[in-house]
Amino acid sequence: MEGEKVQGKVVLIFPDSDEPLQAFGTRLRSFAPPLGPLYLAAHLIDRFDVEFLDLSAKGFDRGEVERAVSGASAIGISITSYNRRSALQLIRLIRSINPSAPIAVGGPGCYPEGGLPEGVDLMALGEAEATVLRIFEGLTHPDPWERDEILSKTPGVIFRDRYGRVREGKPYVQVSDLDSLRFPLREIVSKGDYTIFGAGKAGVGASIITSRGCPYRCRFCTRPKLAGYRERSVESVLEEIERIYRSGYEVLYIVDDNFTANRRRVEAIAEGIVRRGIRLAILAQGRANTASKEMFEAMREAGFVLISFGLESGVQEVLDFYRKGTTVEQGVRAVEWADEAGLFTCASFILGAPIETEEHLERTIRYAYELPLDVVFFSVLNYVRGSDLWEEARERGLIRDDEDEVLADSSRGLSNFPAAYLRRLASDAQLRFYLRPKLWIRYVRKLRRCGDKRFVGLLLRGFLRFWADFLEDHLF
Repeated sequence: MEGEKVQGKVVLIFPDSDEPLQAFGTRLRSFAPPLGPLYLAAHLIDRFDVEFLDLSAKGFDRGEVERAVSGASAIGISITSYNRRSALQLIRLIRSINPSAPIAVGGPGCYPEGGLPEGVDLMALGEAEATVLRIFEGLTHPDPWERDEILSKTPGVIFRDRYGRVREGKPYVQVSDLDSLRFPLREIVSKGDYTIFGAGKAGVGASIITSRGCPYRCRFCTRPKLAGYRERSVESVLEEIERIYRSGYEVLYIVDDNFTANRRRVEAIAEGIVRRGIRLAILAQGRANTASKEMFEAMREAGFVLISFGLESGVQEVLDFYRKGTTVEQGVRAVEWADEAGLFTCASFILGAPIETEEHLERTIRYAYELPLDVVFFSVLNYVRGSDLWEEARERGLIRDDEDEVLADSSRGLSNFPAAYLRRLASDAQLRFYLRPKLWIRYVRKLRRCGDKRFVGLLLRGFLRFWADFLEDHLF
């Protein structure tokens, strides 16, 4: 079979979210496709015809699913902590449409402890770019004995053999050299499915990941358990960014968990963007304790327009409880430096830690309002399978083995406050943040100073589109 084009089609599906992301009750629209399936497609395309169906972009469409999977040789479904219920429902539907097509699942929401979900033939654990071709060659092999042989020698898989028994392949091996992977196959994406901030002009946003994992061990996060921290080389990152730019994209989202973990690398990437004449509006995530004024200035010169921080709390005791590795003062400095450099600033905050009091919650909300922030997200603490907090709560009998994620709730012993109260507090705090006249004055001043007029135009159109949706949902 070596070098031979397989006569078959693999359909890769990213399910819709169980609870689509909303702000003030209005669904936020997808800005760029998830990278995982596009990486897998790049490693399949030489041997299979590949179709990608992103239900998180357009919402669930039964007719579209039926069309895509009816003639498929095999199907791959991405499972995350936030789409697991939708994914399991999708699997049952696909089984009724195409009972003979093997179904493989993978992604950060896949764990070996629960075994194979009903209707699934194979689960890939961890990152699967290095093994995905072998996986689908095995699943589509006409000889059942040969199929089992291929899969039993494939690292990081759990599969159902020809007798229906659940078996494991070879031990999982993490990809250490990220430069050895192909770039995501963006050509299979329908660009019109994605919009920047919901604006009418579609297909302007792309995403990239320049590192994987995170060197920190926050107790609420699953990343340290899933993969160690690894970086792509600066040259590899710059080559992909240039391809994105030459393909006509205007906005780039760097989706690393912590893009600013290595300050020198960030500055080298920024310098390379300027040197290559790349003009993109770039957004990224960073950490307060790795911030510097010089780094933010270099980023701004390279076209970065927004930096997002996971500040989590304005109370040091809560940050220490989360094992965040940052201080309240570092958060202040990071946001101020980014703001002074001309970047739009965004921060997320978590409410409901089991040690939090009413005073702590009030201090965090006040902290968010006092910082020079342009965008905020308040959310309720979520105990997610794979995080230290989830493991500790399970060991104490507060979370069952079959619960993948549980919101902080006093009725479960996971917070000092009911989940309903925390959700309402988070929603109210977010709404009040955006209704402050001080913020709107700040927006006007910052938009005037922003040198990227294309991004300003997209931002304004998206902003107006969002508020139009919001008013329609709530007033009519």
